Amino acid sequence: MTKPYALRPKSILTPKRSPEEIKERFKEKRKWHKKRLEELKRGEVEIEKIDAVIEDVRLYTDTSYFVENFDGCHQISELWTTRPKLYGDTDVILIALKPSKGKKMTDIFPVVLRFDGILEPNAVARRSRLRRDRFASFLKHYKITEKIEDYSIPERMKEWKGKKVKVVRYIGRDQILIPNHLIRDL
Repeated sequence: MTKPYALRPKSILTPKRSPEEIKERFKEKRKWHKKRLEELKRGEVEIEKIDAVIEDVRLYTDTSYFVENFDGCHQISELWTTRPKLYGDTDVILIALKPSKGKKMTDIFPVVLRFDGILEPNAVARRSRLRRDRFASFLKHYKITEKIEDYSIPERMKEWKGKKVKVVRYIGRDQILIPNHLIRDL
């Protein structure tokens, strides 16, 4: 039986690095990521784009109205036992894809939906706003809708099945290609 984190010795929990060393490693990673994004924008580095087809779309939500009335909506408790701490987003859209080469993959979009199923674009936290903006850009880029303000996601998400999208591998993670929205973490 493993000990709870509070009872473990500190040497197991944290690496033996000085605070200066940790700050330096963080700065190096940040510089590398900025450099990589600049190279991508200039077109110096080519990312392999793979065609894929949307196989399934699911909405995980804590709103029981969506779960009862729309096919493809599930309780959020089926996805997570406890919600990740830094997520202020209450709904998760999970898209299952079948690439033309390689194995099946999924991409997630944490969002907040209004009571009528429309995406709420405003958020206090910058990260939440970026996540919602990424999803809105996905809808516009793949021509699912042009008017995000009037698009009810639970009602229309089944129409996405069979839609062709592009998939890329970026920093070891497969994700749907959305211009200017390559993500490091969620």
